[in-house]
Amino acid sequence: MNYCYLSRLLQKITVRPPGWYELLTTFLIVTKGCALSHKKASDETLRELHFPDATLTTKYEADLFPDEAEAPLSWSERDKVVVCIVNERFSIAESVQNFDLQALAMKIFSTLPAYEQDLVKCAALIGKIFYRSNLEAIVPRHDPLKTASGIHTLMKSRIFKCAAQSSRCGNADEIVLCYLKSTTTFSDMLHSPRCRCHLQHIPLMESNLPTYAYCRLMEFKMPLLRRTVLQHIDEKDKKHLNTMIIEMNNSRLKRCKYCGGEPFLTIPGLEKLVSF
Repeated sequence: MNYCYLSRLLQKITVRPPGWYELLTTFLIVTKGCALSHKKASDETLRELHFPDATLTTKYEADLFPDEAEAPLSWSERDKVVVCIVNERFSIAESVQNFDLQALAMKIFSTLPAYEQDLVKCAALIGKIFYRSNLEAIVPRHDPLKTASGIHTLMKSRIFKCAAQSSRCGNADEIVLCYLKSTTTFSDMLHSPRCRCHLQHIPLMESNLPTYAYCRLMEFKMPLLRRTVLQHIDEKDKKHLNTMIIEMNNSRLKRCKYCGGEPFLTIPGLEKLVSF
């Protein structure tokens, strides 16, 4: 396939709201219409690729405008570059070029395998930022290997990302303590999935997966996708999963024995909710 096809398609699509092209990229990764690859700038195959202006992919400090910063290195001057290689499945992108944000987000969700859909639904109900242990506690038919593989898929697709990447974190045994910090650039996008808080002990049978598949503290990379999924979760499933989250929190959040040892998390209307 012609490597310039992606560039031509993006130029053909009319103006879209912020976040639309990021969703399109996620959709292409989920449907395997393209793959990201690291290449050396000296690689001869790069001559066949189409590169945008380097300023469009460069981060700038928050107190600087692009025209005030130093000119970024050209593509040929960089040690390595990340390129998007399209294949014959890329034509599926044309079927969603007229979708709005919500429709495209829902298309991404419905394209995911069933287990990954369950992971996304449960994570969406827990919150924008969530612990792996909480996700494992409520996902239906939890299987450690399938969960690790599913998180790998969702991180690679840029649906989840490591929350420690945008936080100040410190580890205490298996607990991750994080304090969110303000963004220091115009773009806070992470172009490569990485993790700073993954599990220290990875089972040997699962060691072929990248370390970010064992991330302990995650968040949704695109809040819009989480909101869209929440709106489409069946009410019966939502009540069931919310009840599990409440019970999980009640069992974990206790007063110390000197304060009576009683649960301190009080949920108004819990009895009514559990009766459903």
